[in-house]
Amino acid sequence: MFEKLKYFERPHNVLAKLIPHISKSIPVEETATVDLKSTYLTVGPWKYNEYQHQVFEHGQYLHYDKGYFFNTKAASTFRFSLNNLQESQIFDCDDKRIRSYHVELKDWRKTGDYILIVAPDEFPVQYYTEFKNEYEWVFWLKHELRKYTDRKIFYRFKETRKDRGDDPLTPYLHDAWAIITHQSLACIESICEGVPVFNLAPSCCDLMALQDISQIEEPYYPDNRWEWIKSLSYGQFTVNEIENGFMRDILKERYEN
Repeated sequence: MFEKLKYFERPHNVLAKLIPHISKSIPVEETATVDLKSTYLTVGPWKYNEYQHQVFEHGQYLHYDKGYFFNTKAASTFRFSLNNLQESQIFDCDDKRIRSYHVELKDWRKTGDYILIVAPDEFPVQYYTEFKNEYEWVFWLKHELRKYTDRKIFYRFKETRKDRGDDPLTPYLHDAWAIITHQSLACIESICEGVPVFNLAPSCCDLMALQDISQIEEPYYPDNRWEWIKSLSYGQFTVNEIENGFMRDILKERYEN
């Protein structure tokens, strides 16, 4: 499965920058054709044409994006997941990596005054829903929530990572009853802070969150968060780990055994 990867010609620039690093441990081949027996290196499926979409619908792909834990002192990391945009399984892992990221779990908070909606980018919204952009999605969601709760509802639109660094999410969770995301990595920070999550598109927190907003007054408080974040920590890699074969070996262990 990971003996060779293919990617479509004229790749998105973020993928193009990473390909030379991946090719140091895994042969990578450019192609214009679809071969459903091959594994394709991809970014978001909304960046591909209808012909190429066969890979996402009937083939096999290794999806790349920025790492799960980026509010850490660790080097820049990049995540990889097979046939998913984010890792949806929990693998049995040690805690060496997650401790190096200085991630801690706070007790679940079962009180709160308001609900926080964390808006996504427009492209996932267009891909997964009938809405044209994140604004339509947020206003629809706020209206829907009024059927099930009278709590205050706030929303936060997505900024660049630099701007988010200057205005972190944590203070907005201070008295939150729950947060609602589309598939934002804000779910990781919220769950670690002890604030329950409702997530409305496939993501890494599928096993840690509810998807039905009609249950907003009865959030989910899973007891296996530590196993979950340990597993996520082995789904992201530094450039050095990509080049020296560590990433390849972890992926083979996860998906080929």
